[in-house]
Amino acid sequence: MVASQGTPVEMVLFDAESVHDVDPTAVHVLEDLIEDLDGEGISFTIARSRTAVRETLDVAGLIDRIGEANIYLEVDDGVDAYLQHRNGR
Repeated sequence: MVASQGTPVEMVLFDAESVHDVDPTAVHVLEDLIEDLDGEGISFTIARSRTAVRETLDVAGLIDRIGEANIYLEVDDGVDAYLQHRNGR
């Protein structure tokens, strides 16, 4: 998926603002995506997730897998965190 990109991908930031519900199929898709990205050395992060979505992801164990530090209130927060990490701050 990302191997064909010219510039190495280091992070995927998912803007979850429009997601209102996460069903078991979506949980499995996210698990597979996160596993694939991990295998490529790419971090998966989420911004603007609704409380209900976050609770479902937490119950499924995905918040632990993603890491609390990789959940952002705003997209800009995620981008800023990535830029700081990339620049060694």
